[in-house]
Amino acid sequence: MEDVKGKRNIYALAALVSIAFLIRFLVLENASLICVDCTQYVTIAKNIAEKGRFVSDGSHFPDIIQPPLYPGILSIFIPLFNEPEFAGRVVSAAFGSLLIIPFFFLGIKVFCRKAAYIGSVLIAIYPALIESSSTPLSESLYIF
Repeated sequence: MEDVKGKRNIYALAALVSIAFLIRFLVLENASLICVDCTQYVTIAKNIAEKGRFVSDGSHFPDIIQPPLYPGILSIFIPLFNEPEFAGRVVSAAFGSLLIIPFFFLGIKVFCRKAAYIGSVLIAIYPALIESSSTPLSESLYIF
């Protein structure tokens, strides 16, 4: 019986993550221009992917203030897409959607299965998390 509940949890969790990613992907279609920090992350990631160097080509900020994890992960995905900005948005949307997984299991451990489902649905549809997942910033990765 516990195995059946476990499988149902996994299927429900996969459905929630898929719905969250779909919502975030739809927001990507109508996303506004990227901010200055976003261009910094995308430029550093593009330089890592193309030149193998953590530099921003003399943009407004020194490179040292940008955490290296997000540009490093983004540099892996830039070759898969024609546009680095879109790659950044997809990476942010993916990590924003994947946030549901650790939250769900933490909710089961700390509270109960019902609370985990309710919280996971709220993460999937919460506008602030959707908005932060639609820009190429490190927030969605670090919240994950």
